Amino acid sequence: MLSSKEAERELSIGAQLNPGPWIKHSMSVGLNAKFIADKIDILDSNQAYVMGVLHDIGRREGIKSIMHTIDGYDYMMGIKQKEIGRICLTHSYPIQDVNTFFGNLIAQKDKRFS
Repeated sequence: MLSSKEAERELSIGAQLNPGPWIKHSMSVGLNAKFIADKIDILDSNQAYVMGVLHDIGRREGIKSIMHTIDGYDYMMGIKQKEIGRICLTHSYPIQDVNTFFGNLIAQKDKRFS
């Protein structure tokens, strides 16, 4: 698992690649995840913070709607962060149904799915 400083560095790099409100959102999610983990004593609060900060890291690739989940998964798997990759891939799906997600679907042609 990445450290808090490493996660913040990754977010900073992402902010340089694709600036936007997702950066502040990611920091807020990280801080809230840490706060909740501190209170419920089920998950390590530092891990919760890192996962929260990086849950949207796929947005570093640009404005791609729900595809940011796959971009984040691919990036995290590329740097050997399997747990964070899983969070990136699944965080937009509150129900275990690929047709039900948080966000807007933008019609795109992605060569990986052709």
